Amino acid sequence: MGETKDAALAAGMQVRREMFGPGGAEERYAHTTDFNRPFEDMVTRYCFGDTWTRAGLDRKTRSLITLLHTAVYAGVPCGVEAFNAAAEILARHSESKP
Repeated sequence: MGETKDAALAAGMQVRREMFGPGGAEERYAHTTDFNRPFEDMVTRYCFGDTWTRAGLDRKTRSLITLLHTAVYAGVPCGVEAFNAAAEILARHSESKP
């Protein structure tokens, strides 16, 4: 199972590079923390890896009709914002400790 997860993560990073350029994909990962890294791995693995590389449709068609993307993209942006907000609050909390 680990090999499958690793393959999906690698495929997801490739899709991110193709969509956003190497800088866009790599920069996002360069800014991960221990706190949000599991979430970024999930997004890369499932959103970009499993969903965007699923057989049967080319990328342009898949982008137009979204299919399984609706479920992923309805919740993932909320998750991204939640992690960003939580990280900001945790940072403020650690700064206020003596």
